[in-house]
Amino acid sequence: MRLIERTGDIEIPPLIDRDNRVVFGEEFVLAAKELGLQSITVVRSDRLSPNEFRLYAVNAYKVLDMGEFDEALLAEELRELEQLLGSEALTDLAFEEGELTRLLELENAIVEDNSPSAQSDGPIITRSGDLWKAGHHRFLCASSLEGSSFSLLMDGELASFGLTDMPYNLAMRDISSDPTREEFAFAHGEMSPNEFTRFQTIVMRLMKEHSNQGSLHAFFMSYHFLPELFRAGMIAFSRPKALCTWIKSQPGQGSLFRSKTEFIAYLKNGTAPHRNNVQLGKHGRNRTTAWHYDGMTSASAERDELLKLHATPKPVDLLKDAILDVTARGEIVLDPFAGIGSTAIAAESAKRRAYTIEIEPRFVDAAVRRMRSTHGIEAYRDSDGASFGDLEVEASKESAA
Repeated sequence: MRLIERTGDIEIPPLIDRDNRVVFGEEFVLAAKELGLQSITVVRSDRLSPNEFRLYAVNAYKVLDMGEFDEALLAEELRELEQLLGSEALTDLAFEEGELTRLLELENAIVEDNSPSAQSDGPIITRSGDLWKAGHHRFLCASSLEGSSFSLLMDGELASFGLTDMPYNLAMRDISSDPTREEFAFAHGEMSPNEFTRFQTIVMRLMKEHSNQGSLHAFFMSYHFLPELFRAGMIAFSRPKALCTWIKSQPGQGSLFRSKTEFIAYLKNGTAPHRNNVQLGKHGRNRTTAWHYDGMTSASAERDELLKLHATPKPVDLLKDAILDVTARGEIVLDPFAGIGSTAIAAESAKRRAYTIEIEPRFVDAAVRRMRSTHGIEAYRDSDGASFGDLEVEASKESAA
């Protein structure tokens, strides 16, 4: 107010719409009235929509750093604007990605629907080569050892983060106590150390080719095969960026010591700076190399349903945090061993895009169903536009006939 009183005008003009309503700077207008000013400088815009005006106002107050926000109200406003204008509209705001993520995550939990309608023991819908598009996400049923699979999936786009649970080259009997489980398609104990290293190197090179310079790539791996993973990583990428340890709440199997940990190795594409949303906890993301999340030995209905579908599912909240650490809204997360789609479920909750490859049709079906049941997003086959739901109905009728 002192500046207005001294200069007789406002240094930063308020913004008004075509109907002379104040969109930004109402405090300045009120201060000018209190001082008895007859006129002040304003800026009128006829181009912005009402929702774009709201977005402008949020950004202007942030840029000018005009006091403390009511974070709950701000988060509600940002979420509503994201729904109305899309995630991309928020990327140009003055908020740092870590700060924006923290605000949008207030009271925003992932709730999975594991009811019978979410999972199915019916006919397999997906066929090898099928590409499903569900909202901004892609699910390709193909081999992640083939460059053509990545080319079809990415279609010229580049990923900003690689996040995948690679096969561990362990037989199913070493992973699960369920004798009825089928072996995975490959890397289920049949490979020698050199063969497994070559296997991982091929996939890593393809991930690198289809990702941005500076992008990070995180690989889950059992302690048994960390040497092979690091050898492959040195060939395809360079020295490891970090090694994180997932510390589970309950131990699993083990011959000497019961296993309570799993490892996540981070590798980097090139020498460009990588995105860092953690920033030593600056915006509340207090992350370390020790990750504490429930494992699949912790009893819950969700755990039981997921284990029916896959022997080694990863917690969605763990994956979501990993995504939020190093990506921006709308960026692509690449997962070439997608399993039942947990990375995609996490990416949707984080407002990122998941591009995934999975060789087994039954797992692709499960991933597509989970996306629909958890986030309400239907998948459509890229080749003909057929919806997954319609094909399910047709297959059920045929099997019943």
